[in-house]
Amino acid sequence: MAITRASGAPRPCVIPLEDAWRWSETIGSPAQPAVNMLLKLGIDPLNPDNVFKLVSLVNSRMADLVAMPPRPPDAEEHVDPVADVTLRNELTGTTEVEI
Repeated sequence: MAITRASGAPRPCVIPLEDAWRWSETIGSPAQPAVNMLLKLGIDPLNPDNVFKLVSLVNSRMADLVAMPPRPPDAEEHVDPVADVTLRNELTGTTEVEI
């Protein structure tokens, strides 16, 4: 399901966890936040298909948003390694390992 934009670079669609309830069809009113988001994204909010598609996309991923753990307080200080690098200098024959 795609929502087309006239032109321009992609823009992120960010929904803070504290505002997720607004997108619920049972306790919120998802049409209004959808229209606001479409305006920010530069997509026609008067087209009901765009509103329906955005609400459907957000609600299809709502369980992921709610289940997402909070950011650890030391997230900026702690970086998990993603690769090991082994370098071999062919001139000297030495091997260096970086993690």
